[in-house]
Amino acid sequence: MPWLPALLAAHLLLGAAFSLVRIRSETRFLTECPTHLLGRFRANSLFITSFVGVVIFMTPTVCDHFSIPALYQLLSAMVGMSATALLAFGWRQRNSSVRSGG
Repeated sequence: MPWLPALLAAHLLLGAAFSLVRIRSETRFLTECPTHLLGRFRANSLFITSFVGVVIFMTPTVCDHFSIPALYQLLSAMVGMSATALLAFGWRQRNSSVRSGG
């Protein structure tokens, strides 16, 4: 199994990156969130994070006809599209707030 070390390294990097992104995003949201909505935010954040985990762990079962490299390519493409969409949304929102003076 020559691909095992690469697979373990990829899992390590993906897990570490996910944790760092979650810490950064939750820190930002918690600083901007009104105090009376903190509980609701935490509940929704936990649900979304858990849902992403379920999707990731269910993917090999649902897509059992794909090879491991193909699954990684599929999931990385999904992450790339999501990141691009979030960056585009943030860019559009920033530009609209600059134009409106907000």
